[in-house]
Amino acid sequence: LRTILGDPKRDAADRTRLAERLGQSLAELHAAGIHHPDCSAKHVYVEPTSLAVRLIDWAGATLRTPTWREAARSFAMLHASLHENLASDRERLRVLWSYRRTLRASGSTIVLP
Repeated sequence: LRTILGDPKRDAADRTRLAERLGQSLAELHAAGIHHPDCSAKHVYVEPTSLAVRLIDWAGATLRTPTWREAARSFAMLHASLHENLASDRERLRVLWSYRRTLRASGSTIVLP
């Protein structure tokens, strides 16, 4: 993730698409009842050509739907693990918006505040 975000050749459309996909991927994971407790940037792999998002290092993952606090903790961890120069506030918010939109569309039982 850091490598892709730090690439000066990436335009705004790529960065927006990546933020959307990251939020969607996390929402789909949570809606499927999987909790990945370490959603830091080092555990997010992005395929450079397609910008497909994959979470890696599943050692601590559990098969249960995370609470909204655990979901919020995932975003806090991701936010804290990215240097402020790698993602703008708008891009970070786009991840959250995409997450909420995808989670609501899925009919997930995670209740967001």
